[in-house]
Amino acid sequence: MIRAVLWDADGVLQHTPRGWEDRVGAVIGADLVPRFAEDLWSVSARALVGEVDFAAHIDRVLTAQGLTADREALLATWRDIEAVAAAREHVARLRRRVPCYLASNQDSYRAQVMREHLGYDDLLDGCFFSCDLGAAKPDPAYFAAVVAALALAPEEILFIDDVEVNVVAARAAGLQAEVWHHDRGIEVLVALLGTHDL
Repeated sequence: MIRAVLWDADGVLQHTPRGWEDRVGAVIGADLVPRFAEDLWSVSARALVGEVDFAAHIDRVLTAQGLTADREALLATWRDIEAVAAAREHVARLRRRVPCYLASNQDSYRAQVMREHLGYDDLLDGCFFSCDLGAAKPDPAYFAAVVAALALAPEEILFIDDVEVNVVAARAAGLQAEVWHHDRGIEVLVALLGTHDL
């Protein structure tokens, strides 16, 4: 019996429009984007597991590159996240029967943005961000931390993610897991949940 459902964010409950570098270029000029992006994402792997405060890192990069005057306009590009309405509506309905949680690889800054602008604390029963757990999917340590926090048997947890390697890792950790991307349509999601009696 499934007693909790974990939902990935990007590709499942939300999506980010393409062209981030173009949007940044509109603020600082296209010629400055490569260096800005290189320095910015140089710590991304460490930021995902909470080893780097990404908000502080952003400010360091802006200061080093003389871009502090553009800070607010650049930070606004992190808010270019759109909710997948149909998926979120289904989560809200499902949550009446079983607790639902976010399970997402995020740095601390983007996690904050997602909470503030997409209302995950209201939509879900909790959030498991990689930056808080000190491990990122598909690391088995990520799933072990979630299972421990929920105090459930792994097989009582269903995990929905759009990345197959994450789903494979979740199954290896004993969880029930399914691959689903919002492009596949809500009917496919409903059918997958139905195989788990949800």
